[in-house]
Amino acid sequence: FNKTVATLGNLNLFVTDSVNIIYIKIDCPVLDILVDMIESTLDSWCLYDNQPFVAHLTLFHVSHVYDEKIFLDKIKNFSFEKMSFEINEFKLKKIITEAEGSIYETVGRYDLW
Repeated sequence: FNKTVATLGNLNLFVTDSVNIIYIKIDCPVLDILVDMIESTLDSWCLYDNQPFVAHLTLFHVSHVYDEKIFLDKIKNFSFEKMSFEINEFKLKKIITEAEGSIYETVGRYDLW
């Protein structure tokens, strides 16, 4: 793959049983193609959940929300200037979740030219 450009999208939220993850969506068609290629390569080796891939930049892990309505409203209405940036490499990360927090381990690095 050649170097490519990505654009920051909207602020959004992943919700799990124990934490809310605030993130910014990253819009980049090349990343979608890469994900499809990786998934098709790994199809016979693993089972995926039904969650679609969302290219994103994690900002915060929120462990407690005092007022869910206000919290969701703030996320929905938050706005910022969208910016674009060049992607010249990507790293495949493994996330290890521990009581103290998440550990991100790089399992592969791929240069784009």
